[in-house]
Amino acid sequence: MGLVEVAQSTGDLRAILPSDCEGIDDIHQELVLAIHHAIRIRGVEENLAPDERPPRWMWRFDEPLQAWFEEVERARRDKFGLGGDSAPEGGQVLSNEYAKGRGR
Repeated sequence: MGLVEVAQSTGDLRAILPSDCEGIDDIHQELVLAIHHAIRIRGVEENLAPDERPPRWMWRFDEPLQAWFEEVERARRDKFGLGGDSAPEGGQVLSNEYAKGRGR
């Protein structure tokens, strides 16, 4: 996780690839999946409130993790009174003085 964090912050994932890697064809699938998973978990840490984050034991298991995220989404919809679409009826989202007349 730490290496992926450093690589993301510098904008260069090459730092975590094997030194003999000359192109994408040289990267083992297991490493690609591990990097993808680490980036996904980092996104969770950055974008979810602490009470919405899955427990660490779950990070390695796709099915329970997917179920967790579905539950978080359902809880958000219930909490904020949203249906399947987050926009209010009619699609008008902007409602302050600066936004008047810009929504349609």
